[in-house]
Amino acid sequence: MKKLTTLLLTGLLVLAVPLMAGAEKEKYKSDDYSFSKIKNVTITDVSMGTSNIANLRTESPASLQDTVLNVTTDALRDRHLNVGSTRALNPQVKINIIINSLGSYLEHKAAYDTTETVDKKEVGKDEHGNDIVVTVPTQETVHHPAEDISHAVANIRFVVTDVRSGKQVYTVTDSRERSGDNEPSGMLHRICKDFAKDITRD
Repeated sequence: MKKLTTLLLTGLLVLAVPLMAGAEKEKYKSDDYSFSKIKNVTITDVSMGTSNIANLRTESPASLQDTVLNVTTDALRDRHLNVGSTRALNPQVKINIIINSLGSYLEHKAAYDTTETVDKKEVGKDEHGNDIVVTVPTQETVHHPAEDISHAVANIRFVVTDVRSGKQVYTVTDSRERSGDNEPSGMLHRICKDFAKDITRD
């Protein structure tokens, strides 16, 4: 059997800081494969995919590939998996990694005005002629200046193939974004950690 899972998480506001995080995951995981029995794995390739972000600021492909390989390897080893070459390990599965996006981009937000209700305090008179302070709701125009907003992005695809049968038993494309930030490292580590955890349990 085949199982297809799509997960969408958007609009997570962190306290009062203007940081917005979103994630989208498309995953296939074979229902009849014993993932918990995987002990040895080999990462056969880390390649560059196609990003849909035109103005992505990122490192060189070689640097990105090294980073993703190292972070993925560490995540797999944290799950007590042996990671190495096919000749050395006789692995149960092979892992192919595609880096679609890993970096940041700037979004220009034009200036705009909003109308907001504010409470203004004014001095009035009571029925005896004494001064009193009253609150009067007042409409005011608030100007918001133009700004450039940085977005950190990470979009990584993992393909897991059973060595004996040659069949793909697991694929996932994990896409994450965080506004108000320009460093995708934290998202990359979480993506790899989630992947490693998922392929070591049924």
